Amino acid sequence: SRGLGDVYKRQKLYNNQIQFCEELERRGKALIFRPSEALDSFQKNTSELERYWKMGYDLAKANADRIRDFMN
Repeated sequence: SRGLGDVYKRQKLYNNQIQFCEELERRGKALIFRPSEALDSFQKNTSELERYWKMGYDLAKANADRIRDFMN
């Protein structure tokens, strides 16, 4: 069975990955886009999942120029 130690390890790994991605962004090697609200990662309601997808789509669309510039 998994204990609290596993939860803390996953949290530490996640935080390290976020720091790594943010460092890449600072160095101009990555773009990070985050949703404007917290998402339920265990969501099963399809209408909510569609809303999440639309939120990401709109975010990408609003940042299309930044994305294009980054890719060139």
